[in-house]
Amino acid sequence: MTVSSTTNKASASGDGSTHIFNYNFKIFADTDLQVIVRSSAGVETTQTLNVNYVVTGANSDDGGSVLFKFNTGNTADSNYSATDSRPPAGSTVTITRIVPLTQVTDYVANDPFPADAHETALDRLTFIVQQIQEELDRCIKASPTNTISSTAFTVGVSDRADRLFGFDSAGELTVSTAAADVANAQTNASNASASATSAQNHKNDAEKLATNAVDSQFTLTDGTTGFSALHYYTKSNSIFTNLNLPTITSTDAGKFLRVNSGLTGYEFTSPPTENAVFYGLKKDEAGTATYGTMKQDNSVIGSADTFTLSDYDSYFFATAGVGFAVNASGHLTISTP
Repeated sequence: MTVSSTTNKASASGDGSTHIFNYNFKIFADTDLQVIVRSSAGVETTQTLNVNYVVTGANSDDGGSVLFKFNTGNTADSNYSATDSRPPAGSTVTITRIVPLTQVTDYVANDPFPADAHETALDRLTFIVQQIQEELDRCIKASPTNTISSTAFTVGVSDRADRLFGFDSAGELTVSTAAADVANAQTNASNASASATSAQNHKNDAEKLATNAVDSQFTLTDGTTGFSALHYYTKSNSIFTNLNLPTITSTDAGKFLRVNSGLTGYEFTSPPTENAVFYGLKKDEAGTATYGTMKQDNSVIGSADTFTLSDYDSYFFATAGVGFAVNASGHLTISTP
C-alpha cells in the first residue's frame, strides 16, 4: 500500500459506559498501539493489552477499534473482564501507533523480488518516521531563526537534583535555580498577595471609620457595622452649635457661664456681680401687701439683709437683731447682737 496519510494518533472522550474507541490508521500487529487514559485530574495511565483492552483491525488499511474490557456477562467473550476498564466520565482516551524500531524484512539471495514484503518494509519505515515526527512535534525546540550552541549539559545527577533548566546570560541552556527556591518564591508571592489584600481591606476600613458619610452606616471587612468619626464629629459640632455658646476670649478667665436673659443661649458673667445667689428665707419688705411674712432670700455675694425677729409671729432665735448676709465666698453668715 501507499502511505498517503500522516495520521498516527486518535483521541476521544470517555463517559464511563462507552467501551469501543476507533482508530483510523494502519497497524501491523495489536502490539503496535499505545493506549493512555487521562483522568479529569490530569493523571495519565497507560493501559495494558489483553488486560484492559483488546484490539481489532490489525493490517487493515482503514484501521480498527480498541475495545475496553468490562463485565459483559459472558466469560467466553474476549472482551469480558471482572474488572471494568471502561474510561470514566471526564477522561480522555489517546490511541497512538508505536511501531517497534526494528527491521524484520529478510531478502534471500537469488529469490524472486518480494514486492509485498518490500512494500511492507517501506511502510514500516514510514510509520517509524511518522511516530518520531509526532514526538518531535510535541517537543520544545528553537525556531529556525534561533541559535543554541548546545543542548547538552554536563552537570551530574547530584548537582542537578531538584534544579530547574534555564538559560544563562548568553542564552544557552543551563541548570539553574533550585526548585525549592521557586516554590518558596511562589509561597512568598502568595503570602504577599494575601497581605496586600489584607492591607487594602484595612485601608478601606480606615477610610470608612474616618470619613464615611454622615448618617450612612458602614460594614467593615470583619462584619462590624457603625458610623464614622466624621459622622460623630458632625453630630457633636451640631450639638455644640445649637448650644449657642459664646466665643471664649482671654478676658473670660475665671468667669461663670449662665443662661442669658433672652433664653437664647449662654453668656459669661464675672464674680461677684449677679452670681452665687444664696437662697434662704427672709421677711418681706415694708410697704408690700405681704409685709411681715417669710419669703425667699435671693441675696447675692457682698450684699446683706437684716432680719428683725419681732416682725414675725414665731421666733426662731432667742436674741433679737440677728443679721443674715452672704459673704464673698458665697457662704451664709449669721450675725447676732
